Amino acid sequence: MRRPLLVLIALLAALLPAAAVADDGTAGTDAPGAVFAIDRDYTLPAGDTVGTIVVIGGNAIVEGTVEETLIVIDGTATVNGRVDGDVNVWSGDLVLGAGSQVNNIFLFRSDLTRDGGAVVTGNIDRESGFVLQGWAVLLGILLAIGITVTMLLTGQAVAAIAGQQLAETATTMRTHVGTSILTGVLTVILMPVAAAVFIATIVGIPFGLAMLFVVMPALAVLGFVVAGTWLGSLILHRQGFGTAGYHPYREALVGQLILGAALFVPGLNAATFFVMGTWGVGAIMVRVWQAVRARPAAVAGPDRPAPTTPPAMGTPLAGA
Repeated sequence: MRRPLLVLIALLAALLPAAAVADDGTAGTDAPGAVFAIDRDYTLPAGDTVGTIVVIGGNAIVEGTVEETLIVIDGTATVNGRVDGDVNVWSGDLVLGAGSQVNNIFLFRSDLTRDGGAVVTGNIDRESGFVLQGWAVLLGILLAIGITVTMLLTGQAVAAIAGQQLAETATTMRTHVGTSILTGVLTVILMPVAAAVFIATIVGIPFGLAMLFVVMPALAVLGFVVAGTWLGSLILHRQGFGTAGYHPYREALVGQLILGAALFVPGLNAATFFVMGTWGVGAIMVRVWQAVRARPAAVAGPDRPAPTTPPAMGTPLAGA
């Protein structure tokens, strides 16, 4: 929970007009802009003014004036002075002392302790997390549906355009289990490394970005399609699977529907996508390697024999 909030607040802080990191835990007199503190406590002395305060993993004590916003995550915000803007406390506590004055208050999984003399001029909103969790669940379901539909359409398109190749690659998952898994794992690990190397060379930035945002996503989708087709072939056992002119529409549809259903199961969705996708990617790479190795023999062919090594100097020719 804490790490996503750190990322969120870091992004918010990046949008602030100015920033001043509190090194000694206190603000300077009439310090403008913002204060951003992580894993430390921060105190704004009485008589001092600051624009915005963001404290993550620490406590904030406001004796002076905050002109805009006070944000505290995973800590306690104690206000004895004044906050003209909003007070936001996430996974912590808000304490309003006597004589304090604040505007709007937003509490996420946080408690409020309010002295009778504290003045709140705005609204007090409390969020237990259930609403946000509900939205997260809804977005997750919509994402799973979108991924499933995309995979189904892609699977049917590949089955129509390259049905025999799809069936042969799916068969590779069964005939070369260990090789496919190992190759898939190496591909998943090495491709980002190669992309980073390209990007580091500056000149290769387009290649690196293409690998990250085009090649790798395309491989992931195709790997999932191959895995679904393999699973469907195990279930249907149709004759002619992998033969010339065969289009595995049903195998791809049945297998991908099963894998797509797994995406809706918490704790199983990510593992299913990663394991089956990686296995399928490995099968693709194995088939590519096999095709590259077989190409010289195919080029030679029966009517075009492979070139022979010329005789060494001084070796008499046949019939001489």
